[in-house]
Amino acid sequence: MPKKAYDVVIVGGGPSGSTCAALLGEAGISTLLLDKGRFPRDKICGDALSGKSLRLLTKLGLVDAVVASPHGTVTGMYITAPNGKGLTVPFNYTPAKDEVGVKSSNEFYTCRRMVYDSLLFENAKKKVDVIEGFEVTGLVKDGNVVKGVVGRGPGGQASFSANVVVGADGYNSVVGREMGLRNADLKHVIAATRQYFSGVSGLSGNIELHFVDEALPGYFWIFPLEDGKANVGVGMTQASMQKKKVNLKKLHEEMVGHPRFAGRFKDAKPLTGVQGWNLPSGSTRIKNYGSGFVIVGDAASLVDPFSGEGIGNAMLSGYYAARTIEEAVKSKDFSEKTLAKYDADLWCEIGGEMRNSYMMQRICNITFLLNLVVSKANKRPEVAHQITSALSDDARSKLTSPLFFLKLLLT
Repeated sequence: MPKKAYDVVIVGGGPSGSTCAALLGEAGISTLLLDKGRFPRDKICGDALSGKSLRLLTKLGLVDAVVASPHGTVTGMYITAPNGKGLTVPFNYTPAKDEVGVKSSNEFYTCRRMVYDSLLFENAKKKVDVIEGFEVTGLVKDGNVVKGVVGRGPGGQASFSANVVVGADGYNSVVGREMGLRNADLKHVIAATRQYFSGVSGLSGNIELHFVDEALPGYFWIFPLEDGKANVGVGMTQASMQKKKVNLKKLHEEMVGHPRFAGRFKDAKPLTGVQGWNLPSGSTRIKNYGSGFVIVGDAASLVDPFSGEGIGNAMLSGYYAARTIEEAVKSKDFSEKTLAKYDADLWCEIGGEMRNSYMMQRICNITFLLNLVVSKANKRPEVAHQITSALSDDARSKLTSPLFFLKLLLT
């Protein structure tokens, strides 16, 4: 039976919340994990797991569990430019020296969120108290200090007090909204669609990003899953959608029927309808902490601006939040100054990556440059190698440097 008071209450059991909960539980910190849904439950997403995700899965001891679950294996990224020319970029994840136990890999995974989130949640459930079907509707506050949460669950109205509340409740975060920390700038919110198919032809073990004139600024994707399934979607910033008056669902259907792809979908069977969701990106940095609370995952706007991948950064934010909260519990100091360390540590790691990804997002909206990069990379192995490094090892500054493009123009 859950208690009424905890060191930590986590709102949301997705990758960021479940990662944070599991690590706090392992540290012996009294923690309650709340989610308004019941697992397994679906979450609209691209379903791709990056090297960063593998790093956090290793910390949680869950890599083998993912491999034993329904999943797809991907070894690279296939990119096509607006002129139709393609480039395959092999994956190569090399762990940092301090990533003990993490292996180098040229294989990443795709895993439907129905499967993946349940795996993470069930792991956390073994280590902390959990209530499913509990919707947090507000915060308990003393001035600007967060003291707990209130909401509705299986037993009706309830409240729980905590020294720290972790907002892991996604784009429409109650915690973020109540503390006035929402990302409301449409230039930094990506709208995306998702539809599952079986029988898409030409799947090759690569994540596919297709830059098509009709979808710019944005791209169409095809991600391979288990048993011949595929995750198919299109993404574009909300600001661009409004400017171009784009109906994203209609654009999704146009891409499936586009001359470049129609043959691949000729015998494909849709397994779901077209569904949409919003991705708050890390192209702008929002405040994600205060006295008695931190915000993680999508609620903290941590989606990669270029690739749209959010699971890795969500789990990473859960890791850094847990580490900072553990120190706060030991010192019994839950002030804004203490919890600011979470934000500093997280952005120390991802800040440069986010800036460069945002630049890549903007570069990839310029048809001439996209065509140039793909064309040159197909002819020159050293250019392809630079792209491989930039996309796989987070060294994206190489691709966002004006000198890089100047060299391409002159050779």
